[in-house]
Amino acid sequence: GLNTGYAHIMPGGIGVHIGQQVGPGQLIARVGTTGHSTGCHLHFIVRSGESLMDPVPFMRNQGITLG
Repeated sequence: GLNTGYAHIMPGGIGVHIGQQVGPGQLIARVGTTGHSTGCHLHFIVRSGESLMDPVPFMRNQGITLG
């Protein structure tokens, strides 16, 4: 099914573990610049099977407002 994850994390910078619930303002990772990125940032990724989904509507459907 459904999987979420983070990308562009600096080596050793993960601050949470699989299955852990996180809250607003909680440190989840230390950002880095990996792959083809041009600056430090963190991606929140949502996948349904192998297909990427837009995380904004996904979070909205969970009752979470972003921004």
